[in-house]
Amino acid sequence: MENVLDYLINKGYLPSSTNLAEAISLLGAGKRVIEIVQDALDGFYKLEDEDMRLPLEAIAFHTAIILMGRIGGKWLVNRLSISVSKSMREELNLLSDQDLVLLSKLLGLHTFYQDATITRSQKSGPSMLYPFSVSFYSYLKSTKRLTGDPSWKLTNQMLLKGRVLLDRRRFIRILEELIAERVSSLYEKYADLMKLPSLPPPIQEIEAYLKESLANVLSKKIVEGRDYAKNQPLSIDAFPPCMKKIYQKAIEGENLSHAERFAIATFMIAAGADEEMLLEVFSHSPDYKEKIAKYQIEHLMGKRGSGTKYRPYSCAKMKSFSLCIADCGTRTPLQKYYLNLKVKNKVEDQSDSI
Repeated sequence: MENVLDYLINKGYLPSSTNLAEAISLLGAGKRVIEIVQDALDGFYKLEDEDMRLPLEAIAFHTAIILMGRIGGKWLVNRLSISVSKSMREELNLLSDQDLVLLSKLLGLHTFYQDATITRSQKSGPSMLYPFSVSFYSYLKSTKRLTGDPSWKLTNQMLLKGRVLLDRRRFIRILEELIAERVSSLYEKYADLMKLPSLPPPIQEIEAYLKESLANVLSKKIVEGRDYAKNQPLSIDAFPPCMKKIYQKAIEGENLSHAERFAIATFMIAAGADEEMLLEVFSHSPDYKEKIAKYQIEHLMGKRGSGTKYRPYSCAKMKSFSLCIADCGTRTPLQKYYLNLKVKNKVEDQSDSI
């Protein structure tokens, strides 16, 4: 917390001896801390950008990071990072190309801007403009959460002299990722504060309130997502990146590891897949035997053996098996599926109404 406190103290917003708890009291930031955490869950962070309120916003934001890490771990901090990056999209779209380049450098991305933009003619539709470019190494590093979408893979990009060419829309999307990564990095920055047995008042009071309210909100969101998914057909398109990758490997006939088989089977069962659908997926396996596969699927469903229905892996478990390929800001792949499904169907409904 030293950097933010030192900055505000040096600017004259706070007395020189101020600590975190005193700063919150002096600036009246307690209410704003709670609002920021709620914004993270709702998926949209609204920045208080009036000059006179920036000191309050700074101290409240960093305090919210600490409390979210203490209460929900890194996944909750990641929720805020994604929320912040999405809320910045409108602001980024208003910036000039040159200002976007300056911002990218502040975020640690060395960008080359071409005044004479490179174009690529397409067989259908208008030609594409590529005014920005970054090294392929920087591209891979800054798009690791996006490569679940094949269109972001390096092999599908325009390259020139070792640099990846980018249009404005994609360049802004990368900046969003860098902003999210910058916010997420605060989790490590404040790790020591997150491990303390307790924090001083009034932070302790804010933490107690958030623990109770977050438990209720998260439970409600998970139940709503699960209930919504029950009434929807299984959608492969809505699979989170990790499950989409395992699913693709399965239907392409690759020999999955035990962890991969368990992960995709339990995930699809929980998402609403029936026995026939799972048999179809595993029928592509080089060692497929229908009788054995059927028994194993029924066992996972709780139809055989002890009658226990096996739960899908959590994100932490997926990471332990090196199966996680993107930080989705959720605790389980199933939660990400619920969120993706709602967004996907909402977009399709809007398209149908046009």
